[in-house]
Amino acid sequence: MTKFIVGMCFAVITMIFAGFVEFAQRTNWTKDSKYSNVSIYVQIPQGITMGLSELFIMVASYEYAYFSAPVSGQSLFMSLRFCSIGLSSIVGVLYINLCSIDSSLLDFKVS
Repeated sequence: MTKFIVGMCFAVITMIFAGFVEFAQRTNWTKDSKYSNVSIYVQIPQGITMGLSELFIMVASYEYAYFSAPVSGQSLFMSLRFCSIGLSSIVGVLYINLCSIDSSLLDFKVS
């Protein structure tokens, strides 16, 4: 339970950092261009805390689901979790391959 609470605390900190980054980008907007002059390095703490929150929450959810399942269902639970990770990986690879197709192949030919 402690890991889950720590993960949720990191998730809250991540949202606070995201709010500060958005506020900094809105207040440092240049009037002559469409872009903010805030450095990209401002987002580093947000990425670090987001990774830590996902780490703690995933470990806590795995432990809870594995240990609350009956002994006969633990292997089924873990195999379903690994299948879902594999399926999401396959979908990601297919999406990247679909997006990397040269757009000229999809354009209409005007004769």
